[in-house]
Amino acid sequence: MALVAEGRTARVASHGVRSTITKAPVSAHTAFQIGSLTKVITATAALRVAEAGAFDIDAPVNTYIDWFEAEGITARHLLSHTSGLPGFVDTLPPSRLAVWKVGRGPTAPPGRFHYSNMGYMALGYAIEAATGTAYPEVVATEVFRPLDMGDATGDVPARPDTASAAGHFRDERTGEYQPFPHRPFVGAHASVRASASDMARFLHLLIDGGWADGSFLDSGSLAQLTDPAVTIDDGPTGYGMGLFTQGEGPATLYHGGENEGFESALIIDRQRGIGVVVLVNSFDDPWPLARFALETLRRAAAGETLPAAPDRALAELAPTRPTTQGTSKWSHITLVRSAAVGLSSARAQQRPRSRVERHV
Repeated sequence: MALVAEGRTARVASHGVRSTITKAPVSAHTAFQIGSLTKVITATAALRVAEAGAFDIDAPVNTYIDWFEAEGITARHLLSHTSGLPGFVDTLPPSRLAVWKVGRGPTAPPGRFHYSNMGYMALGYAIEAATGTAYPEVVATEVFRPLDMGDATGDVPARPDTASAAGHFRDERTGEYQPFPHRPFVGAHASVRASASDMARFLHLLIDGGWADGSFLDSGSLAQLTDPAVTIDDGPTGYGMGLFTQGEGPATLYHGGENEGFESALIIDRQRGIGVVVLVNSFDDPWPLARFALETLRRAAAGETLPAAPDRALAELAPTRPTTQGTSKWSHITLVRSAAVGLSSARAQQRPRSRVERHV
């Protein structure tokens, strides 16, 4: 779990075990599969490559991958889920063959929102063709190294990495959590692995504005990530590039992720400069904890009374099993409230902080 507020990392906390087999403990630097949170990493890399002049997000995708036969679809369409491509074709690992098949089949006209993993897979192949570099190296060069996300990788490797978290499922017969079979893959829609420490740094990027001096992303590129490119069903929800948006003005940003045995949640209150990421190595729901953390930090930042401890359903939520196996069910709730108290104290003794210091 990573909590960021008012320009500083309020808390990066981890509990429990990477695997119920090894019992090795989770740390702030344990890498989790982040599932579809990969999409905002991919979008960030695409915009950086575009800023460098190596990739045109408004060019037809088949400018870069000529085997992709669908006409009139640009990278901008893929980034904002407005390409008209289907959501997902059941193929693991992701493959060029699957993308080729959807590219030559019937698609809806570009322009309307339709969430598409296949679109982000195609985007990854287009970026690879434009740069001459494999996707894992593209995101390492454009995102992980500049942001000092030292635990992050762009792929799920062929061999299980014992330093990373294993995904888990709950055995319906015994109620125990068992490791999911390891399945390697690379895909620009879902294959990034990152730690809570890494995601705290990425939260700072989105909250602080692409570095204030524009040295990482200029303001126009950052706005494409965080401002709605399309509204969904004419409601208050929209989608930028790799992020859902909610509300007007500095919108709330959010996205979730799910891979085999992993769940993740990211939520940012841009107006107040608060962000939360929860990473779970099971199929349990991270959103109740993420929302509780956001509301607690909001109240702390406003000098208001913190919300009451949540009900038992939240206390027994996902991250307590297996990632906090053997510890108090309330440990994450306690940590959120502790971070909020620390934030309140820090506000009373605020001092200017350098960019480097804020991100340590």
